[in-house]
Amino acid sequence: SVYKEISRDTASEFCDDAHYAVGQIHEVRAENDSALSDYMGIIDAMPRSEYLVAANIRAAQCLMYRHEYSNALTRLAAADDIITRDSLNSLNKEWRSPTSYAPGTEESRDMATYLRGECLHALGLYDGALKEFTQLRLRPDLRTDVRDRSSFASGTSLLRSEEHTSELQ
Repeated sequence: SVYKEISRDTASEFCDDAHYAVGQIHEVRAENDSALSDYMGIIDAMPRSEYLVAANIRAAQCLMYRHEYSNALTRLAAADDIITRDSLNSLNKEWRSPTSYAPGTEESRDMATYLRGECLHALGLYDGALKEFTQLRLRPDLRTDVRDRSSFASGTSLLRSEEHTSELQ
């Protein structure tokens, strides 16, 4: 396909666009290993890509499908680091961010927080998961679908945390 040809040409200004698009196509086809490879191609070879935050978040999702929750947490931490760095640097009016966030910084941060909660829950770290989900639920401007998923997930983590606590006693 045209995207694959462009993604091979690392000198092309559209190389990261192509990698990201091909990754999304692989995800839709449930070809998560291939999607992960495309997103990691952006992360590893294009550190100034406008897709860097999104690629880290999508890579985390692919890793979660493989039950590689610790590796997914690493990708989510990288996304958070980039968002924080760019937020701090944006205070300097002369500095221009090398990255952009589709659909937006807060939405990207919200997705990373939600996925971090899911990873912590899957690892049996229910109190940590509950903290992440609660942090999201308390945001007044959170999208309704994310609030609903966070509410359900926090309830599940709370139940598991209480079950785990009573098993230990």
